[in-house]
Amino acid sequence: MKKQLFITTLMLLMISATYSQSTSKMETNKFNIGLSTGFAFPVAFFNSTDYNKFQDPGFAKTGFNINLQGSYRITNNFGIASKVQFSNFGVNEEAAKRYLPISVTPSSTDHWQYFGILAGPMGTIELADNFYMDVKGLVGYSRANAPVLKFSLEDISGVTLSTPDKWSDAFAWQLGTDFRYRFAKNFNVFTNIDYSYMKPKWNFDITTGGSKINTIIHQRMSVVDVNLGVGVEF
Repeated sequence: MKKQLFITTLMLLMISATYSQSTSKMETNKFNIGLSTGFAFPVAFFNSTDYNKFQDPGFAKTGFNINLQGSYRITNNFGIASKVQFSNFGVNEEAAKRYLPISVTPSSTDHWQYFGILAGPMGTIELADNFYMDVKGLVGYSRANAPVLKFSLEDISGVTLSTPDKWSDAFAWQLGTDFRYRFAKNFNVFTNIDYSYMKPKWNFDITTGGSKINTIIHQRMSVVDVNLGVGVEF
């Protein structure tokens, strides 16, 4: 009986040691770096084309974004994350035309765009073997670019006017969730859904009748990103 108990105990210890070794081996990777791209959906004020609903509609159309993100796992369920991102959006010109004077004819509009650097805490939950969910709250710096608007005056033939190319600094924050699947020892694929917000402002100097008028334009930029990417762990 003692011999059977000893053998059983020894087998349990060996199984436990093997499991612990495989688990610790799986958890040795502290760093994760990933590159992803996908769709950027403007929402709320940024997507609106109605001045009666929002005071600062952005007329933004669905765009794209590219992210380079990294994380460091302090414990199995907690770490810090960072991200460098770039997003670009078209402008709904047809909707914008409704708010221009009759004597003004728009000829072209380029885009909204921004890039930023963010960092913050990250929580990780293991949903299944090699399948994880990361929840992140990030804050940081962003630099946003307003669209350049080109238009002509119907009363003056051959004259085209345009707004200046303006950039603005802004505080940005982001809430996001990543779903990662580790398909090899040091590699994973992931998809993420993020909500970002920032409110940049631009100063425009307009000269009319010999006088210079300073105009400040604010734009609340709310965006939902849906991406797919590949990561490397080490």
